[in-house]
Amino acid sequence: MKKLLALLISALMLCSLVSCESTKTEDGSSSIAEITSDVSDGGEENVFVQSKTVDAIQGYLGKEIDRSLKANAVFYELPYTLSRPASESDPDNGRLTDGLSCDVKYGQFSYVGFDGKSPVSVTFDTGESVFDVADISVGCVRISQYGIDLPQSVSVEVSDDGKKYTLISTLNTPKELEPGQKYTYYFSFPQAINARYYRVNFNNPMGDTLCIDEIMAFEY
Repeated sequence: MKKLLALLISALMLCSLVSCESTKTEDGSSSIAEITSDVSDGGEENVFVQSKTVDAIQGYLGKEIDRSLKANAVFYELPYTLSRPASESDPDNGRLTDGLSCDVKYGQFSYVGFDGKSPVSVTFDTGESVFDVADISVGCVRISQYGIDLPQSVSVEVSDDGKKYTLISTLNTPKELEPGQKYTYYFSFPQAINARYYRVNFNNPMGDTLCIDEIMAFEY
């Protein structure tokens, strides 16, 4: 029964759910990798939303999601591992899960910087805790005049042993970007995900520096 449910789930579109103020989403209907980019009027927050599942996730399916319930931020203050060191000018210090979101407009810089164009991965180990993760929000900063740019894509992988990972979803950065300085890659799953390890990959940074803001995961 679980396998049949998984096959049905993998054919469904991902729910287009975003948390930004006054932000709307659109359902994609063509390729699996299609995403939509929509911007709230007058705001600086840009949200990219996946429209369909990318990979079979039957081994990690959890409970049904009821997003009418209160969201619990399960990555809050959770330790993580970086695939390479952060820059000296924008060090780590646990900033990716401290609950403080960057606000470039008002000079609140809480992001973590990485110099160069090499990929970056952030791995979370939830330990013995079992979370039903429904959504993952990944913030990035883009200040092109200072060489700070986005990755070509962001992907999420999960694992039970920390060695073999399964790709859950990938969001590609649109070629045509709306004006703004803060961008959010929002992964909204059709059914909760259960895994011990979650790895967020920032693939092919497009600028001299990659700046990552808050990474959040929610269960309901």
